[in-house]
Parts: sequence; C-alpha cells; structure tokens
Amino acid sequence: MKSSKHDYLSTIASYSQDAIDTTEYTYFKSSDNKIYHFSANKINYNGVDLGNIVELVLDSINSLKLDTIVIKQFKDNNENYVFDNGDQNLSNPFFIDNVEYNTNSDGIYNYYHYDGYNPKIQGSNKDCITVPFSGFINSKTSSPNISLDSIYIPYIASKNINLAIKSNSFHQARLLDTITLRFKVENKSCVANNGNVNVELKLNPLVRLISSSPNFSSKNGNALNFSITNLFNSQSREIQVKVVYPLNHFRINQIVKHYLKITPSTSDMDSTDNRDSIMQRIVYSYDPNAKFSLPEGRITSDLRKIKYTIHFQNEGNDDARNVTIIDTINLKMPVYSFQMIGATHPYSVSIQPGTNIVTWQFNNINLKPKSENEEKSKGYLVFEANVRGDLRVGDSIRNKAYIYFDYNEPIITNYAVITRVEEKGNGINVNKVVGQSNTIEVYPNPTSKVLNIKNLKNENVNFEVFNSLGQSVLKHNLNLSDTYLLNCENLSKGIYFIATSTGDKVKFVIQ
Repeated sequence: MKSSKHDYLSTIASYSQDAIDTTEYTYFKSSDNKIYHFSANKINYNGVDLGNIVELVLDSINSLKLDTIVIKQFKDNNENYVFDNGDQNLSNPFFIDNVEYNTNSDGIYNYYHYDGYNPKIQGSNKDCITVPFSGFINSKTSSPNISLDSIYIPYIASKNINLAIKSNSFHQARLLDTITLRFKVENKSCVANNGNVNVELKLNPLVRLISSSPNFSSKNGNALNFSITNLFNSQSREIQVKVVYPLNHFRINQIVKHYLKITPSTSDMDSTDNRDSIMQRIVYSYDPNAKFSLPEGRITSDLRKIKYTIHFQNEGNDDARNVTIIDTINLKMPVYSFQMIGATHPYSVSIQPGTNIVTWQFNNINLKPKSENEEKSKGYLVFEANVRGDLRVGDSIRNKAYIYFDYNEPIITNYAVITRVEEKGNGINVNKVVGQSNTIEVYPNPTSKVLNIKNLKNENVNFEVFNSLGQSVLKHNLNLSDTYLLNCENLSKGIYFIATSTGDKVKFVIQ
C-alpha cells in the first residue's frame, strides 16, 4: 500500500470483496492501470498514517484487513450502565480523534479502519448527566478473522423533560427608546420528546408595553403568559417583548428587573432552570455625535494646550463598516503640535499637506446600530494640540468635526468654543478646571473612573450633580478643604454639571 496524489483520478473501478471489506464509506478508483482506495476516515496501516487515499499494490492486498468498532449510545433509564430492557437508543454526537460523529436512530455508528490503528473515542452530551466513555481502542484484527470491538456509552438523566428559560436581553436600556426584551426557552432533554410549556414574563409595573412576538396568550396585570408547544429536544424558541421606560417613572442608573418563569406541564419535568430575570440599567446619552474640548467655555488665564474629544455613534439600521472623521484644526493651533491621546477602536490618521485638515479612518470598525446594541454602536477619539502665541481677552477658538458613516452624508458636530475673558469674568482655569469664585476644583476631566471634587473654600459647600437632561444624580456636602471622590463607573457616559451652593457651575465629561 502506498500513499498517493488524487489530482488525476478519473473512473470508478468495481469493488473487490475478496481483496478487502468495503462499506458505503469506502470506494475505489482506477487510473493508469493502478487502483486507489478512498476512505472517509484516515487510513493507518501497521502504525503508519497514510492519509485518506492510498494506492493498492495487488500482490500484497490479501494481507490487508479492515477492523470495525461499533459505538452504541443509549439512555440508561435504570442506571445500571448496561443496555437492557427499558433503555432507549440515542442519536447523539460523540468524538473519534476529536472529529464529531453521530449515532443513527438505533444509537449505533460503525467505524471502519485498517488494522493496527488506535483511535481515541469519547462520548459527549453537555446537557445530560452522563457516565462518559473516554479512551483509546486498540484494533484487534487477527488474520483471517475480523474483530468487532463494541463500545457502549450510557447517558443518565434525572428527568425525561428538561425545559430551560434564559434571558438574552442587553444589560442597559435607554430612557424613552423602544427596548426589546429577549428571552429563550430551550428543550435540553436527553431524549427525543415534544415539550409543551407555559412561560410567564412579569414586567416591572411602571414600564409601558408596546408589543410581543409571538403574541402572548393571556395577560394578567403586568404578567404576560406565552404558550410554547411542539418544542423538541435540542430546539429553542426566542420570545421578544417591546417596552418603553417612561421618563416620569424611571431615572438614569436605576436598576429595573423583570421576572421569567416556566410553569411545568408534567410531573416528570426537571425544574432546575425554570426561573430567570431580566435586569437592566437605565441610561440616557448626550448628543451621540458631538465634539468637546478641555477647557471649554470662558477662561480667565492664558492658554497653552487644548484637548479635544469627538464622540460618534451609529444611529442607522445596519452595521457601519467604516467611519471617517475630518477636523480642520483652528489656525491658532499649529498642526505640527497635533498629538493623538487615544481612541476606542483601531484607526489611521493623516494630515493633508499644507493645511490644518486632519482625517481619521476607522476601517472595518463594524459599529452596531444603536437599536441593536447601545454600547457597541459608540466610539470616540481624543487628541490635543498647542496654542500658537497668546490668547488675548476677547479671542476665541472654535472647532467642529465632520463624521462620515460609510458613504452617507456627513454628520456635523457642534462647535467646541473657548473664549478668553477678563479675570473678573465667570469662567474656569485651564489647568484646574475650577468653578466660579474658585469654590471647587474638578479633576481629571474628562474621566472614566473617579472624579475628584475639591472644596477650595474655608467653609462648607453643598453641591449637586446634574446630567445633560437636568436630572439630579447626586447631592453632597463638602467640608472645608475636603475632597469628594465621585465613582463614575456607575454613571452613563456623557456631559454632567456640578452646581454649588455659592452659585458656581462646572461641567465635566465621563467617557
């Protein structure tokens, strides 16, 4: 027997029962007066791996024998690890040398190979309690008889019917948007059966119900009931319910829960996975495509450097494969001082020669649409540049950006504006981001984890934090010369304002 190439094989030759055992997985082809044997399984002869195709040398073919291993899988109802009365055949996946196979309706698979081969056979069924067989099986061919090695793989399950319910919903939900609650019912039984079950979704009583798919069979207050029928083992059904979180009933960062339950329809149903919940954190966002600077607004001191953040979000109905951002840097900021700080996704950046035009390319970014995945629909980049010369009182620096999603028309951001005012004016210091009358100091800004709010006065100061909707998210009293650490990881990304009891107002960004 010789290994061979198969690019010139053409015609089918007749089977030779005298020369070799054949099965539906074994056949021959002839070409150039030679005979080639094709096998679905790899051919191993006398410990040598010959691949799937070999050339047969006729003067030695009488010594060539096939061995057969029979794999038998069954549901061991009486748990004695023997296939006997009352047990059921299983058509389940299993593995031979890490390749997946399936037994037939009788629970049997015949594995054919040449003598001398030592395959590794493993049982597999992730959802059943099982006594798995795992090991190497030695071929036992002894000419002239062909051996028949049999492997029994018993599976033991405590219940015949195992229906499970699981939430597939996102962990965040946006105020005022139509939110889809998703959950799945799965038949995880070890044997073929037809599952019928009632599913209950108990909504938070303050949400507004829009629709469901499939339609609920009944409704009792805030509890929706769904009737699931004809769910065979290894099958699953997804149920979608659309709701709205009204602004007058829910607030940002509030945790909202909905409860799922399966009502068993038979006494032999496994109730292990019959309950789950949908838990969502309420969020809301600022303008999803916007540009911000640090500092921003009115400043009272000279300016040496400005940091810009450009946020973008896919608000379409399909993935955004590529995103392009174009920004013309103000002429007061020499483009050679431009420096990238970071971005949420891989990018390339270029500057058009002889101009202050900077272009960022996010190729293959594949941003999800906002309606599908809020978090994966967003991105941002951060850069900074020096300011040329002094910024005199009355001078302003204004910048905006153009954001292109694939080949759509550009989305033009707001202007980020910085204006130099006199020292007595109301503003912030560029280095410390300090509020009016130097009451509080806020840093770092922007932030993603912790914000330091420091009292610069020799007296107690009350402050309150508001989101971009004007909703209060925090109140606190600062003792004299004290610093409060605000944990921002529990707050949604966006712009926030701090108002103090002395009348100061300071803006900060969570990114």
